[in-house]
Amino acid sequence: RIPEHPRIVKLLGSVIDYNDSDQTPVLLVMERLRRDLYVALKNRLEFSVRMRVALDVVEGLRYLHGLGLVHRDIKLKNVLLDEVNRARITDLGFCKPEVMMSGSLVGTPIHMAPELFTLKYDHTVDIYAFGILFWYICSNGVKLPTNFDVCSSKDILWSAVKKGVRPERLMDFSDECWSIMTKCWDTQPSQRPYLGEVQEKIEQILNNTRTTSMATSSIEYEGSDFGVGDFVLLSEITKDAFVQNLKLRFDNGRIYTYIGEVLVSVNPYRELSIYGHNYITSYKGCEMFERPAHIFAIAEAAYRTLKQRLINTCIVISGESGSGKTEASKIILRYIAAVTNMSNQAEIQRISNILIQTNVILETFGNSRTNRNDNSSRFGKYTDLNFDYKFDPIGGKIQHYLLEKSRVVKQQIGERNFHSFYQLLSNKKSLQEYGLYLKPEDYYYINQGQCCKIDRIDDKKDYEKAIEAFKVVGFTQDEISTIWKIIATIIHLGNLTFTDVDGEHCLIVRSNDQNDQLEWISKLLDCEPSDISSALTSRVVAARNEVFQSRQNVTRAYYGRDALSKVNCI
Repeated sequence: RIPEHPRIVKLLGSVIDYNDSDQTPVLLVMERLRRDLYVALKNRLEFSVRMRVALDVVEGLRYLHGLGLVHRDIKLKNVLLDEVNRARITDLGFCKPEVMMSGSLVGTPIHMAPELFTLKYDHTVDIYAFGILFWYICSNGVKLPTNFDVCSSKDILWSAVKKGVRPERLMDFSDECWSIMTKCWDTQPSQRPYLGEVQEKIEQILNNTRTTSMATSSIEYEGSDFGVGDFVLLSEITKDAFVQNLKLRFDNGRIYTYIGEVLVSVNPYRELSIYGHNYITSYKGCEMFERPAHIFAIAEAAYRTLKQRLINTCIVISGESGSGKTEASKIILRYIAAVTNMSNQAEIQRISNILIQTNVILETFGNSRTNRNDNSSRFGKYTDLNFDYKFDPIGGKIQHYLLEKSRVVKQQIGERNFHSFYQLLSNKKSLQEYGLYLKPEDYYYINQGQCCKIDRIDDKKDYEKAIEAFKVVGFTQDEISTIWKIIATIIHLGNLTFTDVDGEHCLIVRSNDQNDQLEWISKLLDCEPSDISSALTSRVVAARNEVFQSRQNVTRAYYGRDALSKVNCI
């Protein structure tokens, strides 16, 4: 008969073979639970949930030991979780009264205490096995400890265990958790702690976690004063009620609100302290509506769907200019990098850093100041993240489309060209190299909006960030130099002027000083000035078997100049 206890799986009945003289049960009917701990840890669980599971297992073992029973096979697959992630111990097939154990060798190799091989053991083998189980619980994964994974056979593993080899300490293990593990798997059974001591220590860890969470998370609980966190719960579905709720939440520092599985975000245009490690931890492993509305919940839902259903997932970020789309994409990337495999965090951090730095480069050459936003993206982009079989990011690519090329040659009053032009002009060291001797206000392409300098934008600092981003992504010094030469060429093209000859054709206006635009353009493009002049003041026409050159008037020359600048922009 299986003992009845909240932490032990319930036996509902059995099927007996009455043709057998012993009438031995051939099938046990037990309660159905959601999943085992192995599956749960593959999908990651929040730290507090994992500590609660550990407490449940200890409680179940204490009950069995109180009845004089020893489980002898505590492992991930033998701990089942219900809908709210409360644990129950199952598979009592090896469970025996301590006084009846005949010295048989049973259990799962990596969870077996060394004294099992002497065939003389007691209930402390369960404490040892719990120590190994607790290692998995704290690691929040199912990957074998490295010290065990290197063992090529069961015999080699057993030999290592008998010699004192144990799982290694991972970098995110706290001293308290590591102390519990090492004491539980002590080689000497008499030195292992009582389960009551283990339970007390885990309860203390769990209480400290809750206290820290309450102290650091200002959005852990939202009362009625903060408005309704999900618009579908509004008592009155009207535009006025929608806006009023949005304003109430924003005034109380709540920039996120759900509409079912859609997240509405209001850009606060300032930095908020709601994206730190404590917030990441509080949303990691949680269902979407377990916590207040947050972009981390969306990122976690997409990542969890990828792992559980093994299908591609997508997050669509849409909104008007200045609504915060670019920042939202950065936040999602940072979250994914933070919640993936801690044991390989260095490589994951390197990959995520490349993706984030790619955004810096895209913003440099694709973002500009508009009348609504100092850092407005003037293009669309699709970011593709690739994951390996362990669901760790291993790379990605960014596709861009619909770049506003016309901004290179024309901007409205109060707006700027792309950031890259102003960043280059802020770097005094490179100005002579590119022939940019004039003030920014004197360059036609970058001063049509009459706002070359914006107090809120530090072009020099952003230039340094762009250079660093180039290096992180993997650009060579020659490639970086070539890119800035193209930007300098476009600036010079904007100051290129034409003079009419006879109404039918024109010439480029030259100067005899160091500011001769044509001379610098040809130097930067590594060609002859005559080549540039010919390309802008004439065009080649092909008719049947003839090819001839046609002169351009001033209007068409300026059109050609602008067209060349936009092509260089691509």
